[in-house]
Amino acid sequence: MDKLSPDEIRFRLRNYAKVMIVRHPLERILSAYRDKFKNKKYRRYGANYWKDFSKSRPLPLTLGTATQVELPTFREFIDHILDEHLNDRLLERHWREYYKLCAPCTFSYDVIGKYETMAQDVDGILRLIAADHLVKTTGLKTSTTSSLMHNYY
Repeated sequence: MDKLSPDEIRFRLRNYAKVMIVRHPLERILSAYRDKFKNKKYRRYGANYWKDFSKSRPLPLTLGTATQVELPTFREFIDHILDEHLNDRLLERHWREYYKLCAPCTFSYDVIGKYETMAQDVDGILRLIAADHLVKTTGLKTSTTSSLMHNYY
């Protein structure tokens, strides 16, 4: 909504269904780590983020050449998030706290759904906006991150 005018924002807040989907915080952090630092499709994003971060703050890891960055271990990633949080720095949006990202205390959301029950929640949301006859949610796939939690934490 940052690209909308104040009038456009007011219109949407008055007339559109406001929906927020949340996820267990530890699962969300693990998912972000796996997605941005382990997934080949997005690894460049993670490497660029980590390289930019490491330029301004010393980290307990060895950096490679200017074009290659040693990606963090999960422990280093968690230490980084804790350091950012404890020093009151705004976290990157993929792992920022929901209350800072979506402002649930500021906006009156019509629905706050859970990632873990997204298939059912989406069905309810579609009924709420009278679009359940337009979209079918069969086969909505969820992540395998929850089954990996014990390997990381």
